[in-house]
Amino acid sequence: MKIIRILLLAFLFKSLVAQDANYIEATSGGVAIKIGLLPIQSKTPGAKALPIDIVEILKRDLGFGGRFEIVEAEKVDSLSWSQMGVYQFIWGSYTWGNDATAIIELRLNDMMTMDLLLGQSYKVTSKNIRKSLHDYTDRVIHQFFGQKGSSSTKISFVTKLGKSKELAIMDYDGANKIKITSHNNIVNLPDWGHDNLDLYYTWFKNGFPEIMVQNLKSGKVEAVLKKPRHAFGAKVSPNGKELVFTMQKGGGSDLYKLNISDKKMTRLSYHWAIETSPNWSPNGYEIVYSSNKSGRPQLYKMDKEGSNVERIIFNGKYVESAAWSPDGNKIAYCIMDDGLLNIYIKDLGTQEVKQMTNQQGNNETPSWSPDGTMLTYSSNRSGSKQIYIMSTDGLRTEQLTFTGRNSSPAWSNYYFKTP
Repeated sequence: MKIIRILLLAFLFKSLVAQDANYIEATSGGVAIKIGLLPIQSKTPGAKALPIDIVEILKRDLGFGGRFEIVEAEKVDSLSWSQMGVYQFIWGSYTWGNDATAIIELRLNDMMTMDLLLGQSYKVTSKNIRKSLHDYTDRVIHQFFGQKGSSSTKISFVTKLGKSKELAIMDYDGANKIKITSHNNIVNLPDWGHDNLDLYYTWFKNGFPEIMVQNLKSGKVEAVLKKPRHAFGAKVSPNGKELVFTMQKGGGSDLYKLNISDKKMTRLSYHWAIETSPNWSPNGYEIVYSSNKSGRPQLYKMDKEGSNVERIIFNGKYVESAAWSPDGNKIAYCIMDDGLLNIYIKDLGTQEVKQMTNQQGNNETPSWSPDGTMLTYSSNRSGSKQIYIMSTDGLRTEQLTFTGRNSSPAWSNYYFKTP
C-alpha cells in the first residue's frame, strides 16, 4: 500500500452595458435555438475594415456552447426564416472615429415584429473589440435564458517554460494569453479566488508542496498557511471564505479546510488511504474528492464538516479530478481506460454516465465554464499537453494552446453583474 501511495502522489505532483426591451423566455431543451446573423458592416462606404471579424466572434460565442444554431444571411428573409424556425436576428454596424476608435452598434431584433430586444453601442479601440463582442453575446444569452454567458470569462493554466512551470491566463477562446507568475520553479493546480482577483496555486520552491496565493492586481504573493506545510490542490469555496485542500502529515494524505480570514484549519478526513483532489459543490455544503480506500482511486463526497461520506462513482478502476457543474446536477471526472485518461460526466439525478473523450491521448483536469455549457481540460492528443475546450453536449471541441506544454486549466468565475 505504501507503494500505491507514493505512485499516486507522484502522479498528482507531476500533473500537478444595454436596452432591455422584452425578456425572451426560452429553453433549448437540448435543441439549439436558431438565430439569424447579418453582416456587420461599416456605415462609411470604402472605410477600412476592423482588424477583427465581428461575425466570426459572434458565431463562436453564441454557437460553441450549444445553445444557438447560427443562420447567416445577407438580409432578413421572413418567409424562409419562419420555415426554418428563426424568430430573432442580430445585425449591426461600425464607424471609425477620428481618434483611432470605432463605434460598434449591435442589435437583436424580433423577426416578426422587428421590435428591438437588445441594443448596445460600444466605443472601442483595436485592443478591446473582442471584449465588447464577448460582452454583447453574454447579454444575448442572458436575454434568452436569464443566465449569463461565459464569453467574458478567462481560463488560468500551467505553462512549462524550460525546466520551470508558471501560471498563465487567457480569454475563454484562447486569445490574449498572459504569463502571471515568474517563480522559475514548479507551479501547479491553479484555482480562482471568489472575485477573480486572486489565484491560488501549489508550488515546490522549498522542495515540498505549499499553497500560495497571488493577487492579480498588485502582484503580491504570499503563503496561505501560517507555517510551511506539505499542502497542495487548494479549491476556493463558492462564497470565497474557505479553502479545501490536501495535506501530507504523518505519512498519510488527508483533506483539510481553512477559513481564509482567520486561518483556522479543520481536518476533514482521518484515514490511512490517500484522500486528495477535493472540489466544492456549488452550494458550498458538500465536497467531492478522490480516495484509494477501496484499493484504487475512486470518487467520494462528504459534507463540508467531513461527515456523511459516500462513494458516488462505480464505473472505472481509477477515477480522479472531479469537478461539480455550476448547477450542482452533474460531476465531470477522469477515468483511466486501457492506460489512457478519459473525461466522463455523471448526472447525479438520473445516474446517467456520458463519456466525453475516447482514446485521444490522456485527457485530464476538467473544469466547468460558469454557465455549465463547456469544459476546459488538458490533453496530449496532439503530441504534447495542450489546453482544450469542449461543449458539454460533446459536439464541439477546440484546441486553445499550441506551443510549449500546457496543463491544469481552471475556469474563472463571472466577471460582471447580471445585465
